[in-house]
Amino acid sequence: MAPASDPMVAGAEPQPPSPSPVPPSGSTSALATGYESPSEDNPPFFSVVASAPAAPGTAHSRHHGMPRPALSQRPSYITAIAPGHANGHARPDRLLNTESTLASNSLNHVIATADKGLGNQKVSIRDRIACYQWTIAVILINTCQYGIPYTGVWLVHTMECVFWIYAALSVSLSAFLYLILWSTLIFPVHTMTPTWVFPAYPLLLNAPFAANLIAAADSAGHKLSTNTVAMALGATAIQGTGCLIAFMISSAFIYRLMTQKLPRDMQRPGIFMSIGPYGFTAAGIAQLGSQADLVIPPNFLDNPQFAAIIKVISILVSLWLWGLAMWFFIVCVGALWKYALSGHHLPFQMTWWSFVFPNTALVTATSVMGKIFDSNGLHIFASIMTAAIIIVWALIFIRMCWSLKSKKLLWPKEGK
Repeated sequence: MAPASDPMVAGAEPQPPSPSPVPPSGSTSALATGYESPSEDNPPFFSVVASAPAAPGTAHSRHHGMPRPALSQRPSYITAIAPGHANGHARPDRLLNTESTLASNSLNHVIATADKGLGNQKVSIRDRIACYQWTIAVILINTCQYGIPYTGVWLVHTMECVFWIYAALSVSLSAFLYLILWSTLIFPVHTMTPTWVFPAYPLLLNAPFAANLIAAADSAGHKLSTNTVAMALGATAIQGTGCLIAFMISSAFIYRLMTQKLPRDMQRPGIFMSIGPYGFTAAGIAQLGSQADLVIPPNFLDNPQFAAIIKVISILVSLWLWGLAMWFFIVCVGALWKYALSGHHLPFQMTWWSFVFPNTALVTATSVMGKIFDSNGLHIFASIMTAAIIIVWALIFIRMCWSLKSKKLLWPKEGK
């Protein structure tokens, strides 16, 4: 018979667990609403509980429950706990090894090391704006739209060469960047955002580039020196590769939302990146499909109706992807509803630019759909979204300049 002091005896009052540490003031509101994702200070419910090995001769302990520690006392695998910590005495040897992949190469460890290494040095704009290479593709697309119709054939041939160079670089560099990430870092699921698709983003601009180049050359009355079919099919293959990578990352993002809730405040704007891949793909595939009569020669693959078939299929696929991008847009906007309530504030970060860039893909796809289906409603909707994006861009730019002036952005924090 168990002693009366045993908490499992019938009628006895079990000892309540020790009170959890009070979370920081910045996370109190988020925890109170249940709208915040787990973090190192707020581990998920399935975090591993570190406990000492049972002493020999205590077989009866298997039949009696042991009080579990409070949720905030359970360390997650990602948190790097010192070997002498109260919760770290029974950790696996792999976590105690400072050279292990999990302890030394986790994303949190890399960020912490980078912050310590900065010291009192100023952070330049180049250090923060590491994605300026993507603007190259946008500049090339605008060159095709506004440059080729007003210049000679030399610009057409130049942009053809640039297209093939960009296609080769986008494929090789995206694979190279993912290999570097997969071999040097660990990205925990509870910190996952659609920004994981960043290395594949250059792939997603090949179809819009090819479509605008072919359309501009045709409107100017110039002929491409390379095979137009090869250009269109190659751009479609690369665009499809980037879109499929985005599909796989989106499935991981949905899993993260189902198990970990929405991202934290600093990561919340990044969820808008889930719109871009499908918006760019819908616009590019629809534009290439509408040009099937110009691109595909007669009786291609021994089928005189091949161009018409490709046109219908591409428009249907683009319509599905446009709907998916619109659905993600609604979800992303809904994820910001709590910041409209009193007591909640979204701190300004450079991630606020995610409100602009991915949505340009949705606006472009909406405009292309309106042109294909000759819909005035879609044209009006695209115009309204364009005006809204311009306003958002201006507000974010003003806020960024104010943060730079007040030394709240690109400036080392006190005590570092």
